[in-house]
Amino acid sequence: MAIPTELAGTALRAIVIGVIDRYAPCLTRLRGQYAALTEAERRVADYLFAHAGEAVNGSISETARASGVGASTLTRLSTKLGYAGYSEMKIALAVELLNPNYGSPALVREEDGTEAVIRKVLDFGVQSLKDTAAVLDHAAMDRAAELLCGCHRVECYGNGPLTGPLAEIAQHRLLVIGIPCAAFTRGEQPASASLLAPGDVAGCVRNQTPGWWERPCSGSVAALAVA
Repeated sequence: MAIPTELAGTALRAIVIGVIDRYAPCLTRLRGQYAALTEAERRVADYLFAHAGEAVNGSISETARASGVGASTLTRLSTKLGYAGYSEMKIALAVELLNPNYGSPALVREEDGTEAVIRKVLDFGVQSLKDTAAVLDHAAMDRAAELLCGCHRVECYGNGPLTGPLAEIAQHRLLVIGIPCAAFTRGEQPASASLLAPGDVAGCVRNQTPGWWERPCSGSVAALAVA
């Protein structure tokens, strides 16, 4: 019996979505951890960004040779990204290419006009949101929501010009929805944390790979230890 085209299409979409949900997106993880990669791992990442399709169809030795690294680098990178091995990372890459939401924003170039710059900047913002959604731990988000809904007070800790303002943004948004919150971005964090009581919540905004502009978050870590 022939399967109606519409039904077949629906079934195919369901299969694709199920596979997409099973594998964490490879390119999304690479973008998120790029700054923490070694020079050799970055060469692999750059190759995958530019030649994802070729990597899916090629062997580990072919991809290693094209990236200018050894096969062991690909295996090490796969593990660093959370995959069981290169084969699983390649499956995740193939699945990501099947995703209808897949895309890499175009870079802003010097010759771009105002309209092109605006479009590309917005595309980067949209892709960042998609990348974030793809790697969120939903169970952790549920737990965080439960803690926030039942807490008496929240303290947000951040350090430096990147995470400090983010802690203040979190403070503002929690206050807007009626949750008492204070942001601390300096050395007073441990002292304030010592005043927290049962039912209060403390959180630290942290840059995964801080550069020279981001002070070490030892104060925030100490505050969380106190809390």
